[in-house]
Amino acid sequence: MAAKGQRSYPKNTIIVTEGDKTDSLYVILEGRVKVFVSDDSGNEVLLQTQGAGEYFGELVLDEGPRSASIMTLDASRFLVVPKADFHDFVAVR
Repeated sequence: MAAKGQRSYPKNTIIVTEGDKTDSLYVILEGRVKVFVSDDSGNEVLLQTQGAGEYFGELVLDEGPRSASIMTLDASRFLVVPKADFHDFVAVR
């Protein structure tokens, strides 16, 4: 069982889809992901790969749609930080 705030996904799972509105930041704890977009013809354009210690979903801060899709390249585990928790963490008191 995953710890609170952690999620595991098998290889080749889409975690985030370009254009979706989501409300979480993802920190990669284990595994690798690819970050990609679709061109005008619907072909996949690889932007980068990321691994443990890296993150994605920071656009959650501006409430805009996701700028790229994310797919696992390996079985992967993430710390998922909801927007409200992230805002509480960075809030200046």
